[in-house]
Amino acid sequence: MTGTRPERPILATVICVYEAFIVLGVSLKFLVPLATHAAVHHDPTLAASTINWVSCLLAMASAITLWHMHRSSVLFLGARFGMDLVFFVAGLFHPIHAMATPHSNQGLSPANIAHAIRIFEVIALALTGFIAWYAYKITATKDFSPTQVRSHT
Repeated sequence: MTGTRPERPILATVICVYEAFIVLGVSLKFLVPLATHAAVHHDPTLAASTINWVSCLLAMASAITLWHMHRSSVLFLGARFGMDLVFFVAGLFHPIHAMATPHSNQGLSPANIAHAIRIFEVIALALTGFIAWYAYKITATKDFSPTQVRSHT
């Protein structure tokens, strides 16, 4: 079976740049406070930093492999989607204390902010899933070998 890699579409290039920005964002989140000796404004637990670094490594690997149109990019993007899905579902069972506060007459009540965060999480999860699906669709090798056609005689 003879196959070739497809050419990289524009949207795949945009996805590669997006993944590179994830790497840059996670790196800056951790490296800038260390370099400036400023107070760290993130969760300093080992689990949170490990999860962020794993996500950063998956984003870097998926950007590089998708740039080269390798099928393995689907594995990295799928792993990121799976991680995001697990943490989203786990977050559904974690109560948000802002939702328990009484509703105020202001538009930016703690409950409204908590709901907006949940909606943003759903949109981000859908985007991650779409990116993994799109990479699956575009990195499939095309078979250009001649096919046998059966004649009906």
